Amino acid sequence: MGLAFLDVQIYVTRIRVFKNLILISDVLRSIWFVSLQEDPYKFTVIGKDLQQVSVMTGDFLVHEGSVTFITTDKMGIMRMIDFDPADPDSLNGERLLLRTEFALGKPTTQSRVIARRRTAEEEVAPQTQIIYCKCPSPSRPSRS
Repeated sequence: MGLAFLDVQIYVTRIRVFKNLILISDVLRSIWFVSLQEDPYKFTVIGKDLQQVSVMTGDFLVHEGSVTFITTDKMGIMRMIDFDPADPDSLNGERLLLRTEFALGKPTTQSRVIARRRTAEEEVAPQTQIIYCKCPSPSRPSRS
């Protein structure tokens, strides 16, 4: 059995795995894109988002063989971020690229990715969809 370690930064809020690719969301350091390599086992940081964003959720959005990272922050902003090593601004893929932002109206705390397959009748259909929600914080017992 192999072991691999990765020293993460400050406050990890979510870890998502897609095959041997890992997306790590952090409250202070945004997201990291990491891969797990075998023989020898080790984690390799492929790219990072260099913006100081308080990421609460981070997910893979897969469509037609391409992957986009979808994040939400504490302010209710959803961001679509790409890994594109061919883009000169990405510094050979070390820097993840912000593509667009959407204001959701309220912060979200949970997300769920739903995968689906295209039926024979559909010409175009999303391969993954994301559902967001804000889960209420647990209520504290009142002190009387």
